[in-house]
Amino acid sequence: MKRLILSLMALSAVGSISAQKEKKQQDREAILAMQGCYFVEFRYAEVYSPDSAYQFTEREKVSSYEWITPIVVEEDFISLQHLLTVNDSTVVKHWRQDWSFESPEYHGYLSDYTWEKTKSSKPVKGQWRQDVTQVDDSPRYSGLGTWVFVDGKKYWESEAHSPLPRRELKKKREDYNVLLRGNRHELTDYGWIHNQDNAKVVRDAAGNYEMIAREKGWNTYTKVDEAQCQPSIDYWNETSRFWSHVRDYWARTMAANDKFHVEVKNEHGILHMTMFSMAKESKDWSDKKMIKQIEKAINNHLVVNEDVLGKL
Repeated sequence: MKRLILSLMALSAVGSISAQKEKKQQDREAILAMQGCYFVEFRYAEVYSPDSAYQFTEREKVSSYEWITPIVVEEDFISLQHLLTVNDSTVVKHWRQDWSFESPEYHGYLSDYTWEKTKSSKPVKGQWRQDVTQVDDSPRYSGLGTWVFVDGKKYWESEAHSPLPRRELKKKREDYNVLLRGNRHELTDYGWIHNQDNAKVVRDAAGNYEMIAREKGWNTYTKVDEAQCQPSIDYWNETSRFWSHVRDYWARTMAANDKFHVEVKNEHGILHMTMFSMAKESKDWSDKKMIKQIEKAINNHLVVNEDVLGKL
């Protein structure tokens, strides 16, 4: 009897390990399913405020073609780069989503473009962390969640603090300093949806925050023929070497610093505009020159221990 119990226990353990591997592979396939060429419609609307006198902003709806390509595919890490094709020919390097399996540490957003290394207070077993970057590859936000496959649905959800999005910066919003993002990525028969339930909050130095409004985001990605994204594909073929060095420098910077601040705009200009210009100019540069120019440009906007690195 004892031998039978031990055999059953061993079989159960093997079955559990096998199920975990199958689930992880299912997760990886869901993440990789977001790649491709899409017609994207971005919709945002403020839907609630606790202040009866609050003036809701005008609803937004814009569209473009977006190419999403995997740039790193490993067992425990997948990186997907987004690129926009606007007005049929203009390419904008967009956000990047990095997926890490069972990752406990991350740089959490505080406010005022300041990030701090943090360890998850929640269990990470079986979960994927999504680290999202700005268009210049500087950090944006980090969220942890589980891929769910139930009743024919395939989705992942998380919550994360982030800086104000560019669409809000264009409006010169100064009435809040953190966007508390509720993100849901859901696969569909036509592509996928980025469903957002966001809170616009004022966060103080102690971590307390007050909500001024809630916002709904509904971004639909409808898969189309890859030819619609050809300008983005061409751009990436020409500049991917440059951007790989940018990613590498940010990775080293974040690994070396528990806390840092980014001056998005200062006397040196606007960081993402500087990086976009350099990407176009760098086609014939050597790797050595690329790395030197990238480090100089980023350091001119990077503050560590209250010092702008480029001024040291």
